[in-house]
Amino acid sequence: RPDWSRLWRRQFQIRSVDLSNASASLDLAATNASPVPLLLENLSTQIRFLPDNRWELDNFEARGLGVTVYLTGTITNGPAMRNWAPRRAAVDQPTEPSDAWRRQLSQFITVWRDVSFASAPEVRGSFHGDALDPSSFTAELRVRAAGAQTAWGSLDDFNLVARLNQPRSTNGWFFTGLMLGMANAQTRWGDLANATIKAQMAI
Repeated sequence: RPDWSRLWRRQFQIRSVDLSNASASLDLAATNASPVPLLLENLSTQIRFLPDNRWELDNFEARGLGVTVYLTGTITNGPAMRNWAPRRAAVDQPTEPSDAWRRQLSQFITVWRDVSFASAPEVRGSFHGDALDPSSFTAELRVRAAGAQTAWGSLDDFNLVARLNQPRSTNGWFFTGLMLGMANAQTRWGDLANATIKAQMAI
């Protein structure tokens, strides 16, 4: 969608881009890791290019991993994203900022693929950050489902909140926080009712 007033003055500027019924194939593998493909279909969204290089993602909707995902987000200094590239990280060294997202999302997707849902869950998320500093990006994903079967047991009426890329610690590691609430759970170790489980992973 061009800015017609600028175009009349021979100053061409795109104000927004609309996508409809698109598809995208992403490889979320971190540096030196095995491929983690993610296919998004029936993708629709609007990307608005605002003053001061601020980009806004509105009404993102896509089908992937067997569910429909809804996202919103804001990126400051958007053009700087073209400079992002994974670096080769040494073993037991903190993850590079531009690589941390791949690690966190690939881990989330790997776990997700091992879960069988009784019915299609609802997945909604939001994110924001400064493209000049990839480590500034944070995101929150919320998953709600009537029931699921996992490697640890079955869950009824559960809600999962995943907070990706929590503030970095002094040693430079990135963190993902998970909070899982459920009405009932049946596991090999015992049963739970109205339980909440919290976990944190260092990346």
